[in-house]
Amino acid sequence: MTLQAPAHQVLLPPHVRADLVRWAHAGYPNETCGLVVGLQENGRTRVRRAVQARNLVTERARDRFELDPVDQLAADRAAQGEGLAVVGVWHSHPDHPAVPSETDRAAAWESWSYLILSVGSGGVGALRSWRLSGGTFHEEEVADMSRAVIRIPTPLRDYTRGRDEVEVECATVSEALHELGERAPGILERVLDAGGKLRPFVNVFVGPDDVRALQGLESAVPDRAVISIVPAVAGGAVVDGREDLGR
Repeated sequence: MTLQAPAHQVLLPPHVRADLVRWAHAGYPNETCGLVVGLQENGRTRVRRAVQARNLVTERARDRFELDPVDQLAADRAAQGEGLAVVGVWHSHPDHPAVPSETDRAAAWESWSYLILSVGSGGVGALRSWRLSGGTFHEEEVADMSRAVIRIPTPLRDYTRGRDEVEVECATVSEALHELGERAPGILERVLDAGGKLRPFVNVFVGPDDVRALQGLESAVPDRAVISIVPAVAGGAVVDGREDLGR
């Protein structure tokens, strides 16, 4: 199996990772399995939740799995109802590395992420993700997402139905703002310009730090961080050497 630099990224929220670890550990020494629900966009799989499914293999449950198609159909229908999709499969490798086997490869589909957890008697070890391309598995980067709160200034609260805070899951400020845009249509256009950059009279802070002094919209967001959208306040009495028209 040939490995190469990951061209795809899986954004994994902490609560989803915790679910996968708990299910894999509880199912040991047998393989456990399920589906991953979320969105695929711009070379990224944004995971929203994971679903546990039944393993139809009983005689070789320690080293084989066959996901119940009834559970898959139910997960797919539920995802569609939320505007999401099944974007991958997860399963455990009891007492083996989190690396796909030839059996995994033979049954895999392209365009899905395959999350594998190595698990032993002492608990879960690695969690790695793989994507099939050209008949070969390539490893994907797994980026842990953070839960953060975005504070909404008064002039923008019409978009959030009066809410002063919105909780999001993200790895960067850009992801946080785009998730906010999904939840509050129209608000993103007030914060970012047509080129996707911060508007001149809008400031964004992660905690006490202005993102313009960090890595801009690609600034990392720590777990439980507070992101503040702060409208710039400015003005003046004279424009181009003349008195303000309001005087």
